[in-house]
Amino acid sequence: MAKHEGLLLKIDSKGNISGYMQENNNKIPIENTTIKNELISFSEEDFEEYSELQNEIRKV
Repeated sequence: MAKHEGLLLKIDSKGNISGYMQENNNKIPIENTTIKNELISFSEEDFEEYSELQNEIRKV
């Protein structure tokens, strides 16, 4: 059976996330986290460069 590449995540009822990435027949574990921590991390990202790129694309 061929293994597929990708990301397998498990989320429990308390919002805990665990899983691994399948790459070249290797399972690479991901660091356990929570939905709350991921939302906080995402909200702290700086999207200014992305916004500037969108503005330049709109000009074309």
